[in-house]
Amino acid sequence: MAAAKVEEQRGAKNVALIPSVRTFADSKLGVDLHRGSALLKHYRGSLLQGIRHKAEER
Repeated sequence: MAAAKVEEQRGAKNVALIPSVRTFADSKLGVDLHRGSALLKHYRGSLLQGIRHKAEER
């Protein structure tokens, strides 16, 4: 039982470390990934709008 308790505590410590690493990665990469995603959505939207416009001309 005591060994299981130690493993449980060790697991909790490891889980507690993961968000800080993830936050660091997000702070370095998240802005660029978000900006790229926003640009892709804008491009996709304008592309679809152009296709619709061409279809309406016919």
